[in-house]
Amino acid sequence: MNRNLPAVRSLLLLAFVLVPSAMVLSACEDPFNLGDPVLRTDSLRLAAPTSAVNIPTAVDINNGNALRRPEQPSEASAWDFQLRQNGATFSLVPFSSLGRLRGAGIRSADAVFETAEEAPRGSGEYTRDPFAIAPGQTYFVQTREAQNSFCVKYGILKVLSVSADSGTARLVVRSNQNCDDERLQP
Repeated sequence: MNRNLPAVRSLLLLAFVLVPSAMVLSACEDPFNLGDPVLRTDSLRLAAPTSAVNIPTAVDINNGNALRRPEQPSEASAWDFQLRQNGATFSLVPFSSLGRLRGAGIRSADAVFETAEEAPRGSGEYTRDPFAIAPGQTYFVQTREAQNSFCVKYGILKVLSVSADSGTARLVVRSNQNCDDERLQP
C-alpha cells in the first residue's frame, strides 16, 4: 500500500473542496451572520413606466436600495422591483430569474415595519409574480441572486402613498446589505 495516499487525498480535498468553498463564502460580506447587520433605510418615490413623471421606476435593493430605470439598457438587469400601474391599482413586479439565478420575491408581512426583526428566509415563501400593493401595507422582500456572489439580501418595504393621477408611489425600504442575512434590526 502506498504511504503517500492519505497525503494525496488531503491535498485533493483541500484543492477541490475547501478552497472553492472558501472562495464562494468570501464573496458574501458576512456569510455566517457573525457581524452586525448592515441596515439601510431609504424613503423612495417611484413612477410607473406608463406615467408622464420622469423619475425612476424601480428599486435595486441588492445594491443599497438604489433607484433604477430598467427601461434604459444600462440598467435593464440591475433592479429588484419595478412599479406598475393598472388604473388605480399599483403592483410591484419582481425581477425574474436570469438563467440559473433566482429572481426577486415579495410577500405580505405579518410584522410592523418599524419593529420587524427578521424576514423569512425560505425562497418558497415569496412570490415571483407581480404583487398588488396598497398604502399602509408592509411587505417582506428578497432580492434577486447577485450575479457576482450568488447571494440574496432581505428587507421590508412599506407603501406610504400612491397617486393614480401621477402614476407614482412613495415607499420606505429597510434592507440588510449583508449577504444571506435576514435580520432587520441592529
